[in-house]
Amino acid sequence: MFSIFCEKEQTNKRQFRSRLLPSNQLGATLVEFALVFPIFLGIVAATIDFSWTLFQIHCISSSVRAGVREVATTRTGTCPAGIEQTAKNLTIAKLGTYGLTIDPNNVTPQVLTPAQLQGYLRHNAAFIEVEVKKQISCLFCFGLPQNLTVEQTAVARIENAWLCSGNPYPYY
Repeated sequence: MFSIFCEKEQTNKRQFRSRLLPSNQLGATLVEFALVFPIFLGIVAATIDFSWTLFQIHCISSSVRAGVREVATTRTGTCPAGIEQTAKNLTIAKLGTYGLTIDPNNVTPQVLTPAQLQGYLRHNAAFIEVEVKKQISCLFCFGLPQNLTVEQTAVARIENAWLCSGNPYPYY
């Protein structure tokens, strides 16, 4: 009885296959799959690589912006050199929250004087600018350079006067 059941099932499979494709086209499906599958994998890999690169660029951009904003809006109580160092440390820490490491020499904070921002100031205020240069690498490098250098700059007006004598930046 078991052998009869197996024979019957084999016959049903053959009939189903022959109804699906004619016997002379059974190998054509495999050839088409072999031609299309590598192209599909390439598209998937390129999409993953492009997305990874955009994610890293977004992380760098938002880290620089968040670091500058935090420095500009919190009272640090230090002179401009201290504010620059605080901006550098906060930007590096914000990059670390995304799992990105950076050489501290590639983070350049600077307190901008009113003379450097002529035509942009409504009042005599000071601004903090942080520039970050980071090399990011791609996963598969489909159409992208092997090492891509991302430069991101953020500028914010310093909201609080720092508490030091001889402050060169008067606030209103």
